[in-house]
Amino acid sequence: MERSNNSKSELFFQFFCLCLGATTIYILPYLNGTYSNTIMAVLGFSSEQWNSVMSLYSAANTSMFLLGGLAADLFPPRKLLCFSFSAVGLLSLWLAAFPAYGTVKVIFILIGIFSTLTFWAALIKIIRQCTGNRSEGKAFGALEGGRALIGLLLTTATVALFGFFAGKGADITVESARTGVRAVIVVYAVLCLISSFFVFRLFKDEPGEKIDFNIQFKQVVDCLTNPAVWFISFIYLVLHSATLGSIYLSTLMGDVFGATTAFAAVTAVFRNYFRPVAAFAGGFLSDRIGKAKTMIIISAVMIASYAFCMLAASNATNRTGQTNSIMMYGVIAFSSILILAIALVRGQYYALLSEGRVPMRYTGLAVGVITSIGYIGDVFAPRIAGSFLNTFSTPGITPDGPRIAAPAAFQYIFYISIGFCVCAIILLAAFSKMNRENSGKIYADEMLDGDKNGGEFDGYEG
Repeated sequence: MERSNNSKSELFFQFFCLCLGATTIYILPYLNGTYSNTIMAVLGFSSEQWNSVMSLYSAANTSMFLLGGLAADLFPPRKLLCFSFSAVGLLSLWLAAFPAYGTVKVIFILIGIFSTLTFWAALIKIIRQCTGNRSEGKAFGALEGGRALIGLLLTTATVALFGFFAGKGADITVESARTGVRAVIVVYAVLCLISSFFVFRLFKDEPGEKIDFNIQFKQVVDCLTNPAVWFISFIYLVLHSATLGSIYLSTLMGDVFGATTAFAAVTAVFRNYFRPVAAFAGGFLSDRIGKAKTMIIISAVMIASYAFCMLAASNATNRTGQTNSIMMYGVIAFSSILILAIALVRGQYYALLSEGRVPMRYTGLAVGVITSIGYIGDVFAPRIAGSFLNTFSTPGITPDGPRIAAPAAFQYIFYISIGFCVCAIILLAAFSKMNRENSGKIYADEMLDGDKNGGEFDGYEG
């Protein structure tokens, strides 16, 4: 990528295309939830069949992060992204024909592979290539915020499109629903193909960048022995695991305060409309005061939010046995703050690469390692939370209905989330200390080299 020669308008269009493609490439597998199981119905699938399809997609997706990192260092990122967008776009058009169950499983496995193996690490690398070290915070914040904003706009537009073709309420028939779903899928497929075209036209390969299968063993060793890569990996792990506690805020409001509908409406507004703002703001803040320092502050905000929600869970009723409205509205306020903090921190995970001075030459492999470790929390955290909800629960309105979780369940979940945040602060502080020590060594070495060569030292742009 040409960094210094790109104007602001060129950078804007480049990022717009990346955000558009990075949004549409992941939307298709989750459309069933958006359209209340309509896709499952028009395909004629049972819940068990659909869950099987999604399990195959998830397995294919998560198993490819490490190999995708290697691919991003072997091949030019621009070519990988173009291939990914084109492949997912064509597979989506295939799905729009509503093929048989076995074929749908193959389609989703391939989408899972091409949205990770040839996409994710390449996306992170191409962003690092087209932005300077001093702007990576804003760049990754723009990626997270742009994806959230475009996702919101596309969801709004395609829901209207579905309603146009399928009708509303009692007017919806099986055939009209098939037409509406097909129109939505085709729109996302076309957007993927458009993203492929513009990424190919707007980006250029780095000078001298070409396909090289002779990736040196030393480069892999350098990556795996770089302390910064492991610091970022475990920072990602603990912070991502900490954010999973926010999933159960709606359950807390429903089971403890009995305000599910109102709470869901408020959190939906904040999640959908203010998440882009928080992500953009996080990018500017991290470039101004430092990536690690920003994430330490946000981790502290998350601790305060979880602590209040934990306190509120144990004081949900007042002395007369009625709902404590002060605590209830306090949970809504702190939950909103927590959602904004999570949006902010999610946009800064990979910005730590520049602060840790991870070289561009093995950025792909580093991203593969970081993401593979970071998402381990998705495996164990929901299971732990689920065990608390099952252990500390009572029968609901009907014996066979859903059980109601007791306040103790949420207290334990938030305790664990706070513990993860504390671990994140410790790791980020150690990461910052390591970077300061390394910065001093680099400065001293370059000053010495400048004296030996009779040249001038202009400073290190970290």
